Amino acid sequence: MDLPLGSADLVFLVIALCCWLVAAWFYLVRFTAAARKISVNPPAQQLPVSIIVCAHNEWKNLEQLIPALLGQDYPHFEVVIVDDGSWDGTADHVREWSVRFPQLKLVRLDHEKMRKTGKKLALTLGIKAARFDHFLLTDADCMPAGDQWLKGMAAGFNEEKLLVLGFSPYRKRAGLLNLFIRFETLVTAMQYLAFAVLGKAYMGVGRNLAYTRKLFFDVKGFASHHHLPAGDDDLFVQEVANATNTAIITQAETHTYSEPPTGFVAWWKQKRRHLHIGKHYAAKHRWRLMILGAVQILFYLNLFVWPWFTAFFWLPLGAYLLWLLLRVPVLLAAAMRLNQQSLVWAYPFLDLLYTVYLLAVGFNAWLAKRTAW
Repeated sequence: MDLPLGSADLVFLVIALCCWLVAAWFYLVRFTAAARKISVNPPAQQLPVSIIVCAHNEWKNLEQLIPALLGQDYPHFEVVIVDDGSWDGTADHVREWSVRFPQLKLVRLDHEKMRKTGKKLALTLGIKAARFDHFLLTDADCMPAGDQWLKGMAAGFNEEKLLVLGFSPYRKRAGLLNLFIRFETLVTAMQYLAFAVLGKAYMGVGRNLAYTRKLFFDVKGFASHHHLPAGDDDLFVQEVANATNTAIITQAETHTYSEPPTGFVAWWKQKRRHLHIGKHYAAKHRWRLMILGAVQILFYLNLFVWPWFTAFFWLPLGAYLLWLLLRVPVLLAAAMRLNQQSLVWAYPFLDLLYTVYLLAVGFNAWLAKRTAW
């Protein structure tokens, strides 16, 4: 038996209000509070830093990256390139360059069979070979925003701050997929940086991440998740971060930029690897992310069904406008801080696509469990 029109409207309105209140807790309370706590770090003592890059058949990228790393405006640093079983001549090229640039060091893994644990072994060997006790990590296919990258990231270190989280956006290219990839990267960064500021860090990105030797060896490196092919950034951050030892660096000059996947299949494969690692997150982190995603999905499902049961079109329209009023200012503030404000103009459309993406993520997780069973 169908509900009377008034009762149906009441049900949809209550669902929308509940979604709005939960979203308000995260956006207006948690994320806004985090934004107020982020401050530009004054120049600290310029500690010696080892920049570590792991590479597997990445010489074409390294040929562009190494000069950018060696050209950093910083007094005392080295660049450690870990050749992880390459056969494209990476080792020979880096060795040749190291003759001209003493700051450049090569570490080599000769056997392809040693790459079974992703880049964790390569990264561990790079850390052991590094001269200095403060490490700054990036990937071979990344590029720092400029010659102030190292200085800005290293400024996050002090006696208390042993872990520094940075931002690594994808480059702007033509096409809808690129637009969405950059938007999803922004939303993800807004979440993990905000929670880190609030003392609840759950991930960082290996494309722009720094920590100390002591922090690494205190937890025996990647020992607790060495059997997983990834997790050298997010699972490691979860294990070592606490409310006082983590610094957040957001200035535009401290970003590293990557080329985004050019096709949907390549991008989805990349996301599935990350989703697989997400299953190993601590329960408290999984629940926060699940609540954020579930609220978004429920709100839009409610919004699309509502018009079929009401004669008052302004009710779902008003709920949607209230949703935008809640979220757009917070996202705009995050986008401006992270130099991604060009994404905000398409927010209504991108937010809808993001909801579809969350549904796909949820279905993928359910399917993976069914397949495993």
